Amino acid sequence: MDIIKHLKPISFASKLLGICLFLLGLYIFVSNGSIFWTILMFGFGSRLLSTSGSQIDLENKRYRTIYSLFGVNIGKWKALPSFDYISVFKTKKRHAVRGAGAETHADTEVYEINMFYNTNEHICFYQTDSKEDAFKVANHYSLTLNLKILDSTVTPSVWLERNTSFE
Repeated sequence: MDIIKHLKPISFASKLLGICLFLLGLYIFVSNGSIFWTILMFGFGSRLLSTSGSQIDLENKRYRTIYSLFGVNIGKWKALPSFDYISVFKTKKRHAVRGAGAETHADTEVYEINMFYNTNEHICFYQTDSKEDAFKVANHYSLTLNLKILDSTVTPSVWLERNTSFE
């Protein structure tokens, strides 16, 4: 089966804390049988160890946005449209920061990989904080699907030459 899968990486700190919470939950369950605290620790650990991304099944011409935990991918398959090109786009993601009864918003830069079809319709296949990672994934999609890449992180947007190798 020809499937392209890209998942957002999980930081080392999140992996470590997530595993510690799972082990703590297991210890709590074995030592005193508290189901509430076990489920709570497993829930927080799962949240830290889960990631999201996308899959494209080339053989069956379908795609899905996935959420992944321990290698189990969850998401609904949809028909794969005939794509025209790939765009790497820089945008801001707003996060609410709360503390001591106050709230403010912080913006962080993210890079999205969108695949366009039917002239102006698109599907976001990947989102990352790293420009290098975004172009690496876009290049992989470009080589596999034989599509051009539009660099929309600069003004004006520029078409990139297709790389012949993928690292």
